[in-house]
This record gives sequence, C-alpha cells and structure tokens, in this order.
Amino acid sequence: MEQKPKQSTENFIKEIRRKTRRLFSDAKVCYFPVLLPKKGSTATVTFDETLDDPRYFTSIYFADALAIKNMEVSIKIPRWMKVEIKELNFNNYHIQKSSVYITGEDADLVTYTIHDIPAMEQETNSPGQTYFYPHLLMLCKSATVAGSQITYFNTVADQYAWYHQLVKNTTNDEAVIKAKAAELTTGISNDLDKVKAIFYYVQNNIRYIAFEDGMAGFKPEKADEVKRT
Repeated sequence: MEQKPKQSTENFIKEIRRKTRRLFSDAKVCYFPVLLPKKGSTATVTFDETLDDPRYFTSIYFADALAIKNMEVSIKIPRWMKVEIKELNFNNYHIQKSSVYITGEDADLVTYTIHDIPAMEQETNSPGQTYFYPHLLMLCKSATVAGSQITYFNTVADQYAWYHQLVKNTTNDEAVIKAKAAELTTGISNDLDKVKAIFYYVQNNIRYIAFEDGMAGFKPEKADEVKRT
C-alpha cells in the first residue's frame, strides 16, 4: 500500500491559520508524528504541562475529534488543596468514577474510566460543547501551604476580586479616545446627538469576536488598541 507523503509543519500551520479566517493566531502547536504501519498498531505519547496558577486549570473534556474506545483520566489532589469537581453531561455515556486515598502522599486519587465516546461533531448554530459533551469542571477553591492559606475561587466574590485584579491595570490612552470623540462630535452641539454619534460609531466599527487568545481570553484589550485595530 502506497503511503501518502507527510504534511510539512509549515503547511500544517498554514492550514490552522486558514481555518481561523481573518483572525491572527500566534498559538504554538504541539503535535506528534506517529507512524502506525498496520491496522491494530498502537502508540503511546506522553507530555507534561505545568500551570503556575490553578485558576487556569478549569476543565477536562472526555470527547475529542476522534472517537474514543477506552480512556482513563486520573486526578491527584493533595489534601492541603481544596478542589471541587463538577461532573457535567455524564448522562448516556459509559463513565465510571473511583477514588482512593494515598497515605504516603496525603492525597486523593480520583479516576474516571471512559468507554465508547463518539467523535465530537460541530453543527452550524449549535450550542457550545459545554452544553452536551461530558467533561469535568475543576473548581480550585483554596490551598494551605506552610501554614499560609491561598484563596482561589472559594466564592463568587473571590472570582470577581481576581478578575478585577486583571482588568484594573488596563489603562487607556485617554488622549487618543478624547481625540476620536472630538472628531466624531465636531459640529454637534446637542449632548444627546453627541452620544448618538459615538454610539453609532462603536456599533458600526467595533466587533466582538469570541476568540480566546491566551490571557486575552481573560483580560480585555485597551480601548485605544481596539480603536487602532
């Protein structure tokens, strides 16, 4: 059987950019070229990912672009860290859960065993995948390290406070914004008409795109930068 030539890394990146259409993405892609010479061949790929802030460890999805015959997901949670795991959309799927305490590490090992998960599908105008695909929502609430407590998302108020920390340093160049406002309201004396002029400029020229680009998925861009782009 003739083997198809491998897709070059450059073409692979180009294909990803093509799919993002008008959006620029500086995402770094990690992929593993695995040769499976015949039906029934197997391969194992492992990698480590470290998150310095558990607030960004938010979810674990069980479904993927390809159908999954068998999968096991294990989560080790040290007792010094308080974590709530929410199980979502488990109905009609073959998912079993077990939990054991590891005495030597003072940690709980939570394991999910998954069987026969169909491939993820995308349909135009369908709800987001969070509504129907099985996944775990990881809620890291707090940790106690060396006698000191670190609070993450123990309450909704904690989440708001954290988000406020992200956005409070987003300072706008007021001179740029004022100059644009003056341009839009030139020759207009009525305050309401000034508001309308600015409102319709924003409505007609500013677009919101639900595109999570690293920290930009959490931290809003500056107003003057939005105007520039």
